[in-house]
Amino acid sequence: MKKLMIIGLLLVLLSGCTSQEAFEQVSDVWVPETPMAREVSLSLPEDVSVEVMENDNSGKLYMCDGYTVSLHTTVSGDLDRTLREFTGFSKDNLQVIETKIGKLKRYDCVWSAAGEGNDQISRMSILDDGNFHYVLTATGDASSIKELNSVWQKIFQSFSLSDTND
Repeated sequence: MKKLMIIGLLLVLLSGCTSQEAFEQVSDVWVPETPMAREVSLSLPEDVSVEVMENDNSGKLYMCDGYTVSLHTTVSGDLDRTLREFTGFSKDNLQVIETKIGKLKRYDCVWSAAGEGNDQISRMSILDDGNFHYVLTATGDASSIKELNSVWQKIFQSFSLSDTND
């Protein structure tokens, strides 16, 4: 009798197990959304700045009174690569100051180099939104740094990204 009860219980337990159909959904290949570069907001002195070059690689060059300003957009991710590309120096050879503006990271540095005839002084600021590096560079004659400093201060303070929801 015990054997019959055990067999009966096993039959009852096993009768509840039925095979379930497995469903799989197949769709087209997923293509990740490509982020768009933001528009850069920048104030240059109107009476002295002339845009002399713009290229498809998101680069602009402005000739100003005694200095040049360039603005570029490049892929984010490797700060050292961006620094090497625009300064010729690695991050280890520059004193880079990092600050945050909301979700944006900002990197600033200054360097000097021998130029044609006179030494050149350059200042750079990089805004990093996680997708792109927005690079602003100003270069001028090192002997006129006192005059350039006040003008550059205004330019670099105006450097921002429009449509910033940070």
